[in-house]
Amino acid sequence: MFKIGEFSRLSNITVRSLRHYEGIGLMPPEKTDPATGYRYYSDSQLETANKIRMFRDAGFSLAAIKGLLRAGSPETERRYYELRHTEIEEELRSLGQKKDVIRLLLEDGETEFEQNEQLEENVEGGGGDVEDAIPQSGQQKNTRNR
Repeated sequence: MFKIGEFSRLSNITVRSLRHYEGIGLMPPEKTDPATGYRYYSDSQLETANKIRMFRDAGFSLAAIKGLLRAGSPETERRYYELRHTEIEEELRSLGQKKDVIRLLLEDGETEFEQNEQLEENVEGGGGDVEDAIPQSGQQKNTRNR
């Protein structure tokens, strides 16, 4: 049997998380000393802890992990995996859309940057009014003589 700190080091799960897992009924300690309140975990719970870490790494919620640990059949486990796979596919689609928006913003930003450079050149080089230096849409740089 391992005290919670030892089990935490062995399982690479924080003491805080282990206490939380106990609180939600995900992985209660094997034994709790009524006199001291110390929590004790068994060797066999290391396997459960490893599964929990693996499922967390795959992005499963704690509620889903609880269901997976109690699944009882390979078919039920498979349904959980398929559902998570579908969720990840949707997340990837959403990330792709966000990536496209950022790309467009970057392209627009480059155009805006080029326009600002052109404006600075017009103001510095033209010696005219600021309004004269701002290129109008469809117009080239103002080149009137002064």
